[in-house]
Amino acid sequence: MKTRLVLTTAGILLSLLATTAEARERSRSGSATGPQGRSLHRDSSVEAGNGSYQRHRDVQGSAGRGYVRDASGSCAEGSGCSRGVQGTTNSGKTWSRDGSIVRNDDGSLSGGTVATGPNGESMSRETTIQP
Repeated sequence: MKTRLVLTTAGILLSLLATTAEARERSRSGSATGPQGRSLHRDSSVEAGNGSYQRHRDVQGSAGRGYVRDASGSCAEGSGCSRGVQGTTNSGKTWSRDGSIVRNDDGSLSGGTVATGPNGESMSRETTIQP
């Protein structure tokens, strides 16, 4: 599972290296109402280019429930890739996750993740994948 997570993260982040020099931006909005009158509204935007991205999402539901989440990541030739996500619920609870991955001289990949949950719990993980 760890290997798959790191490889997936590496694939996504390393693909940023292939982006063109021109930054691109995309925004989306949507709303829905269920059969019992509960509603949901979502706004999101992404800007990517030059080996990096920034993403913002705002989700608001019925009864004051919702959250805001911001994410960013970047890759640079020779120094690997990193990403981070931070979120805040409407009730003020926050969470975050940061990770990085780098290709070593021997061809292996080394990566790590640190996460903090909305109730203060935290975890960290480091792994190396040999070629």
